[in-house]
Order: sequence, then structure tokens, then C-alpha cells
Amino acid sequence: MSLNFASEVVITEENRKYFLLQYQETFGDVSRKDPIYQAIKEERMPQGVEHLLPLLYPHMPTLVDYVPNAVIALPSRSWNRLRPGRS
Repeated sequence: MSLNFASEVVITEENRKYFLLQYQETFGDVSRKDPIYQAIKEERMPQGVEHLLPLLYPHMPTLVDYVPNAVIALPSRSWNRLRPGRS
């Protein structure tokens, strides 16, 4: 068993490769200058990488993905805002 620091991001070899490709597609060829890109490339965890989650994971699961039959309770004001045609 290995213990990691708590983080929104777990970098695996698969999502590291995905990140490097997506980062270059999104920002162009900044690979030599960008500290976040370099850190991920060197298998280090850079500060602020949680802001780039869509570049690390092709699918971002939601709470409903983990508990599809859960009952979600919201205050009525929130529910009204979710309904189409309401504000």
C-alpha cells in the first residue's frame, strides 16, 4: 500500500501522457518554457494543477456517477433555478 498526499489530482502514466498532449493542443508549443508542463513531464506535482483537471482526465465523473440512485436534496430556491424557464 502507498499513501499519497491529499489532492484533487492523481497523476498516472496514462493521464500524464494525456495531459502533455492536451496541454500542447490547448496552449501551443510552450513545453520548454512552462513550469506546469515541465513538472508534469518530469512526474512532479506542480502547484495549481487542479485548475487544469480537464487536461488530465478525458472524463470528469460527478457525484451522480458514483451514486446513481441517490436522492439529492436542494433548497427550493436552488431547485427553481435548475428548472428550465425559471430564474
